[in-house]
Amino acid sequence: TYRRERTTVQLNFNSALSDSPNASTTRNQVDLNGKRLLRWDNWFYEGAGTYLQNSAQGIDAQVFLGGGFGRYLKNTNTARISLIGGIGVQNTQYEEKPSEHDVLAMIACEVNVFRFKKTDLTLTAVALPNLSNSGRVRYNVNAQYKIQLISDFWWNISFYGNWDSRPPAGL
Repeated sequence: TYRRERTTVQLNFNSALSDSPNASTTRNQVDLNGKRLLRWDNWFYEGAGTYLQNSAQGIDAQVFLGGGFGRYLKNTNTARISLIGGIGVQNTQYEEKPSEHDVLAMIACEVNVFRFKKTDLTLTAVALPNLSNSGRVRYNVNAQYKIQLISDFWWNISFYGNWDSRPPAGL
């Protein structure tokens, strides 16, 4: 995370590998977003990009690029809560299915609660209603809790999820 008085840029990378005698799965996700405060207090605009590879869902590569406007509902030295609305495009390449190109609306909520140098809880929930395929909605959730044990040694637990209300047949 890179923060300035009116600008924030954040890059996140998550990777999960699972191997068992019956199945092996990989999931890799990279998120890049930037926010810039507007002249009006607590309003901002945001640009976002996401790359996802998930063998369990049959996704070779899924790229989302979008942007929108948001508002901080709370922005203090211990909590930051915001709502964002916008639009984006997504290209999904499946392992054994044709590629999909979609225009999506974006509705997101971000919650960050922290005590400096002690704990940090981050929750991001995103709903992506499909504008080019009416009735289809994708949901993404990422949650992370970190607690400092000693000095620069942190313990971290995280949760992620991706859901599709109408995935391609067979997936």
